[in-house]
Amino acid sequence: MKQFIVLAAVIPIMLAFVMQFTMAQIQCSRALRAEEIVHNARIEASLSGGFTAEARSMLLAGLAEIYDVPAERIAARLDMADGETRRVVSYEISVPVSKIVAANLLFGISDADNSGYFVIAGEVLNLSEYLADEADS
Repeated sequence: MKQFIVLAAVIPIMLAFVMQFTMAQIQCSRALRAEEIVHNARIEASLSGGFTAEARSMLLAGLAEIYDVPAERIAARLDMADGETRRVVSYEISVPVSKIVAANLLFGISDADNSGYFVIAGEVLNLSEYLADEADS
């Protein structure tokens, strides 16, 4: 009987570790896909001199689809192509992430505390003026 009680206590905890491993794999896959979308957008921003409105909307739509959140909840600070010549185009994108820990209630973590943000930030060189100079010559 004592072994049955111990087994009944250990099995849910062991299953929680399996669920957490699966959750970590899902989050890693989402992060890789998000980084790929941001990388493509930053290359386009480098070539065009900044994040255009079309590139911004495609970036936010792609991230919203990956993380299953509305695009309005994604905080993005992107240097836009507004006629100024900048040598560096900077960006910072913050996407809300929920369900970081699987079986959070089993470990005493509330749903409000079981969330966070996935942040991608960086800079890319503005190559648009160099490409324009080469096209003119």
